[in-house]
Amino acid sequence: RLAWKPYMYNPTLPRLLAGLNASTLIVWGEADRVVPIECEALYGAALPNATLQRVPDAGHAVDLEQPGTLASSVIAFLGAPSH
Repeated sequence: RLAWKPYMYNPTLPRLLAGLNASTLIVWGEADRVVPIECEALYGAALPNATLQRVPDAGHAVDLEQPGTLASSVIAFLGAPSH
């Protein structure tokens, strides 16, 4: 589902993410008004090999609002050595 009441995100996601050990890039728009910014830290803490990247001047649709910044972040992350 894209959205459900009362949340626009899954509050149990951190528990589900805890078993994932892959290197993960979390890209978050600083002006996201759909999913609270607090979730960035929760998701990052749940993923043992997470890298957090906040994107200024972007909301929930970072890929549409700041595509160049997102592409640069992904390229840098994929080019970096494994965690």
